[in-house]
Amino acid sequence: MAEYPHGCTEQVTSQGFPLLYLGNLVSLSDVEKELTNKKIASVIQVLSSRQLPDGGFVYWPGQGFASEWASTYAGHFLVEAKNKGFDVSQSVIGRWVGFQQKLARNWTHTDSHRGYYGISMAELQQAYRLYALALSGNTELGAMNRMREIADLNLQAKWRLAAAYALAGKPDAANSLVFNASDAVEDYRFNNDTYGSPARDKAIPIISPRKPSRSD
Repeated sequence: MAEYPHGCTEQVTSQGFPLLYLGNLVSLSDVEKELTNKKIASVIQVLSSRQLPDGGFVYWPGQGFASEWASTYAGHFLVEAKNKGFDVSQSVIGRWVGFQQKLARNWTHTDSHRGYYGISMAELQQAYRLYALALSGNTELGAMNRMREIADLNLQAKWRLAAAYALAGKPDAANSLVFNASDAVEDYRFNNDTYGSPARDKAIPIISPRKPSRSD
């Protein structure tokens, strides 16, 4: 099982996330299943210990403020783990939902927040937050509709928001966002508040609603 060099919340989450689906890809022995389940349970425990009273998750243990991206990523993992039958506290999920809803409802396109790295990628932050909320069964349709009206919405955010609409049972809205939309991600610095890269973002359309043809 892959390990990561740092103990930040993002990398702790990444240790467990792919293991949720490992059994769908390869045949695991009983010993491997046990090791996999123990690792996932360990990640759940570590993440739960990093949740603040307001429901957000810190990036590093001991911090007193939440990281927006890490909070969405960790919560996304916990929701998926719970859906797959792992023991995740409903209290942890509930506080996370409240934290996400507050940020989603208060977010504005003119948000001038600049992160530690100087690149906030605020639109993708919001779109991913809305996606994770929809996945948890707590769709914020009002915030989604407001974001959908942004004329020059970032490409990555557009695909992620479309996926949120698809989860919410709104396929027409989802497909209208990405009809004829490009999936060619431009290069950008990896130092940004979503800790991402073009390689990561190129995978977004794969797990979002399909791009319809003109004959649809």
